This record gives sequence, structure tokens and C-alpha cells, in this order.
Amino acid sequence: MMRMFHLGSRRGCLLSLTSTAAVVLVLWTTDPEQVSLSLPPSPDPEQGPRASTPAVFSSRRRRYERVCGRVGNLPGHVQSVFAHRPTGVVYCHVPKAGCTFWKRVFNFVNNKSSSIFSTSRYQVHFNNTVSEPYNPSTHRLERYPTRILVARDPLDRVLSSYLDKLYLPDFWHSLGMRISRQARRREDSAEQVTCGKYVTFSEFVSASFGEPEVHWDPVHSVCNPCRFRPTHVSLMPTFSSDAKAILSDMGHKHVL
Repeated sequence: MMRMFHLGSRRGCLLSLTSTAAVVLVLWTTDPEQVSLSLPPSPDPEQGPRASTPAVFSSRRRRYERVCGRVGNLPGHVQSVFAHRPTGVVYCHVPKAGCTFWKRVFNFVNNKSSSIFSTSRYQVHFNNTVSEPYNPSTHRLERYPTRILVARDPLDRVLSSYLDKLYLPDFWHSLGMRISRQARRREDSAEQVTCGKYVTFSEFVSASFGEPEVHWDPVHSVCNPCRFRPTHVSLMPTFSSDAKAILSDMGHKHVL
């Protein structure tokens, strides 16, 4: 956690770590089941006995196929993917939509880690070795018949980005300080200007939406479903049951 946090930072920044400890324990949990116990579930008509069955995945697939058929093709492309050739599974990476969990899965199944949760959060995000650029020929449906895409409410992704980048300390001295210099008023203290922990959500939104950014761009801009053609569309409200069903299909249900 402290790798990206400068140890020589102002004392006020360091002291604020204590006040965030409880939230860090929830936000950095490695188990999606633990998250569901800590946060109220979002309403979703597919939760319940029908969740994560083949029929539900088929229904979700037909939904995006109807849209693709109606509009011809959505704007956007497919960026990076994680693949496991022996089981024919490919996962299209969408930031802030369960990607930490699935990166850990593919690190494990590709023999890059000893267990699904032995890869630290820092390693997942800054030392990735198993993603690859998407290639329509290499990653065609015939070679990878199980194709995973996780969708999430756009506002949830924005809020998650703020919590990850500015509530937690990793980026206080890069992104946080940059936004602070842009947003601070003349009457603000020197600490408020130089310590990125004071950036508010509204300041984050105002400063961040001028240019494309994968962490909150629309899903179709980083993983175009009309091009990727996912067979398994997972939703955050049913993330845990979706993951169990997909891992079972991969023959790796035991990793949870």
C-alpha cells in the first residue's frame, strides 16, 4: 500500500491514514463475498434462484446482440484481454468492474501465482504480466468459446475510481496534488494545496472528465461487446454467483 505513498510526505497526510483504516479493510478485501456482506446489495431482477444460470447468461447475451444488430456496431474497441488457452477462456478487461478479482484468477490459472489471492493489490495493478492486446484472429470465438465481460453501473465506476484513487493514499502525491492545485481557493491552507487527501468528489469529477480515461469511460469504449462477443456477461449485483458459475465452467471452482 505504501509503495506509491511517499514516506517523506506531510505529517497531515500520514495521520489521515488512521481515519481511513476501517474503510480500507472493506474496500481492499480480496473476497467479493465479504464485500456483499459489508455493502447493501443493489436491486437486480436477476438475483435469486435464477442468478448465474446458463439461461441468465444467454438472456444477457441476447440483450447486447439485439443492440448490436440494431445499431450495426457500437463505437469503441477491445483493449487488453486475459486468456487461458487450455480451457478456452478469455476475459475482456474493464477497469473498476471486478477487474482485480479476475486478474488474480488469470494470474493463478496461468501459473503466475501460487493461489488466487497470493498476488497483492499492488502487483495486480502495477506488475501485470498476463494481459495481452486483443487480436480478433488470435482470440477468435472458435479458440476461446468462453468469453467474459463484466458490466457495472457507470456512476458506480466513477465513485469507485474516486475511492481508489483519492480516498485511499496511493495517488495523493500524483493525481491528488494535481487536482488540489487546480481546485484550491486562495484562503485554503498550504496543507490543503500540497496534500492530495483533501480532493472532494465534485473536484475529482470536474478535473477528470475532460479527456478519455479507461477507469470511467463507457464499457463499450474499452470492451466493445459487438466486437468481443462475450458469452458470459457478469453484473456487479450478481458478481459472486456469476464468478462461481464461470469458474465452475473453467474447472477452477475450487479456487474460491
